[in-house]
Amino acid sequence: MTKHRELASLVSNKIWRTVVVAGAMLATAPACGGNKPAPVAPAPADPAPKSVEAQADDGKKAADEQAAAAAKTAEDARLLAEQEADKAAKDAAAAKEAADKKAADDAAAAKKRPRGGGDRPTGRGFILS
Repeated sequence: MTKHRELASLVSNKIWRTVVVAGAMLATAPACGGNKPAPVAPAPADPAPKSVEAQADDGKKAADEQAAAAAKTAEDARLLAEQEADKAAKDAAAAKEAADKKAADDAAAAKKRPRGGGDRPTGRGFILS
């Protein structure tokens, strides 16, 4: 029993020393300059003014980019409409199939079991007397 207490005491002391050292390290981090603000980059200088031709080229590029974006948007809308139409068709087919199955189940339930209405004669059954 004494061995267990000594071992527990050693482990306990080691744990407390670890906690104290870790706490001391955390407490000294701001004092050592651990949290420095990030350096701020200077604002870029204005580029040289563009010529009229360069501005016209930029305008054409912008118009081409807008046209490409509009075409992509139209294509996305078309694909979305096709997906919705496919989903609607699948839903309609599933609804029709469910209705057909329900009608078949109702018809089977409405059909009466034959009890004496068949071709062979029916009598009193087996009588012992």
